[in-house]
Amino acid sequence: MNNVSMIITGQKGIGKSTLCYKVIEYLQNLNIKVGGVITLQNDKKSFYLIGSKLKIPFEAKENESYIQIGRFRIHRENLDRAISSIRSSMESQFLFLDEIGILELQGQGYYPILSSVVLRGKNNIFVVKEKILDEFQKIYPRTQSYQVIHVNNQNLDYSLTEIKNLIDKHLMDLVRNDSGFLKS
Repeated sequence: MNNVSMIITGQKGIGKSTLCYKVIEYLQNLNIKVGGVITLQNDKKSFYLIGSKLKIPFEAKENESYIQIGRFRIHRENLDRAISSIRSSMESQFLFLDEIGILELQGQGYYPILSSVVLRGKNNIFVVKEKILDEFQKIYPRTQSYQVIHVNNQNLDYSLTEIKNLIDKHLMDLVRNDSGFLKS
């Protein structure tokens, strides 16, 4: 297995981003270079720039430039910073791209970088809104195989274990093939 790319999907608010955060911690504990962006929510929603471990506001204040999607006003400058972080993470061993939704289908949001990430063709972990999964897969055809992980509140722990097992199998294959993956 030369690739362990995944699409994580599920209903809104189910814990997909939190699941990704746990996978990121797992990979970092194995000293694997991880990049990209996930969206975390504590008191306020924020972009988490994985490579720099920086959290920046997701939502814009009244006087800041924003993109409106539903009830959210996405901070335009911080979205650009998130895209820049993804761009600079393209050589990471694993790359996360969270919150792919309607904006990306409309040519906004992460759209400017999304094709490059898809074409990167290795160890991508996308979090795609369940309601647009089919359309996402039509627009961004799989150039490599993806494991689709459907998450719900009854299977979060199982999903985490499943993802870790896929990663472990991938790493063992790399060690067996002596590819130098873990030597960087």
